[in-house]
Amino acid sequence: MVSQKLKPVEPIKIHNMKTIMLKMNQLKPEIGLTDDEIMIIVYTSLDHDWFTNLIILQGEFLKWFNLNFEGESREELDFMENKQDIWLATTTLAMEVVSWHNNLSDNHEIILTQKWWQNLRYHHFGSEMCQKFKENPSLQRELRELFKSQNDKLSYFDLFQFIQHRLNIKLENWEEDALEGRLDRLGFAFIEFNEFNEFSLEYDLSWNEPLLENDLEDQLDAKINLSYKDYQLSSVDYFQGC
Repeated sequence: MVSQKLKPVEPIKIHNMKTIMLKMNQLKPEIGLTDDEIMIIVYTSLDHDWFTNLIILQGEFLKWFNLNFEGESREELDFMENKQDIWLATTTLAMEVVSWHNNLSDNHEIILTQKWWQNLRYHHFGSEMCQKFKENPSLQRELRELFKSQNDKLSYFDLFQFIQHRLNIKLENWEEDALEGRLDRLGFAFIEFNEFNEFSLEYDLSWNEPLLENDLEDQLDAKINLSYKDYQLSSVDYFQGC
């Protein structure tokens, strides 16, 4: 019922904070939600990849209305834990955005760009890592050797163990999840050194190694975006040698 009511009169491809709040306020008397409840629902449905643009993730938003909250099922408990993490992430990042925005003397629209937002989003880890390596350069060499020991494809576990125990940097669960998404955009379940090298350069940390122009992520990304018209058949496409 709620899903049907949420459909706008005029088609909207993507909801942002303004359009979803207009719709929720229209429905508020009918569905019996308080202002605080609406704020929690909406702000835990933000797309953190486009945080400063205030884009709403449809899937996250509809979870609030598609889940049965009658009992304490495992699904319900997992949902609430996840939403608590998202709320913590949202409030923390919002405070950072406000703080950084207040330091801008002009060109305030820059906060809407991906470059500005992505730099801020990972600034806690990026800046702390740079400081740790500056204080103790041997840690940087140690991490490089760890990458090499796994053929420059480091597992999530080993990276976060190194961050926690060798760099003594405390990351929240949502920060780890965000870093995984940034360093492993295509979901390989490992982190390529080339991607980590590129990330480090954004915080003025050099590994004194050139960036590869055609790493594994670039190759797979190119395959995904390849048109069927441009695809060239090879022997690997043959079925049982036929």
